[in-house]
Amino acid sequence: MGLTAIERKSVEDLDRETAASGGQGASGDESTAGDEVAADGPIVIDVRTPMEFTMGAYPGAINISLDDLPSRVSELGGPEREIVVYCASGARSAYAQRVLAQLGYTNVRNGGGLHDMMAAGV
Repeated sequence: MGLTAIERKSVEDLDRETAASGGQGASGDESTAGDEVAADGPIVIDVRTPMEFTMGAYPGAINISLDDLPSRVSELGGPEREIVVYCASGARSAYAQRVLAQLGYTNVRNGGGLHDMMAAGV
């Protein structure tokens, strides 16, 4: 799996794409939750800066920089929604995971760095 061409997306764009594909994500993988994925599917958030994001990102990720995360948390849906955060090395994503936990999000996972995400194929 390689880096994808960068396209600015929001959580709402991700939800619309998932709903339009009949419960399949942008990669075409069928969802086990069916139509509920649009509202409850996992979100992959790249917490790097917009400039870093434009240099390459995990497929389907949305860019919400670490500094902007607290002010954009309302875009993420309910506190039970599955969220994976990543950055360049894993340090900023670890901080983002703590921020989201303090804001009441209970299903947040630190994907580490971009290299880790690509190797794991999250």
